[in-house]
Amino acid sequence: MVGLWSKEKNACCGKLIMKDFRKMNPRDFKPLYQLTREELERELIIFAPDGKCYVNSKKPGCEFAFSVFETLMRESTSTLEECRKEFLEKYPDMTLESWAEKTNKKRLEEKESIGCFAGLVVPFEQERRRIETTYYGERLLISKYI
Repeated sequence: MVGLWSKEKNACCGKLIMKDFRKMNPRDFKPLYQLTREELERELIIFAPDGKCYVNSKKPGCEFAFSVFETLMRESTSTLEECRKEFLEKYPDMTLESWAEKTNKKRLEEKESIGCFAGLVVPFEQERRRIETTYYGERLLISKYI
């Protein structure tokens, strides 16, 4: 049971988990990543081989990242692709680094900043779905019809 003092939580049927990465084992993320414990602890977001998305509860911005991924995970594949295309048309040169700089210097309105971050991480959600489908294979596809 998670107490009120803990930042651990999950959403989207357990596919999105916020957790302190210091309590995790880097070996659990092989073969996707070959990380040391120190490298793992520096990450904000990491995917498990089964497609679960972990957000580091000890990093600044973890709640924000968690809420954006929670929203994206509920969208259809076609909606994500449309969002990605629209974002690339509007912000062709935007990167996570330039987004962070513009957000920190208040060059983006709050709503625009959230939209930019969501657009930047859509490819991550698309990759997470590919990982999940590869891991579960046909069982994932069949379960949609049961």
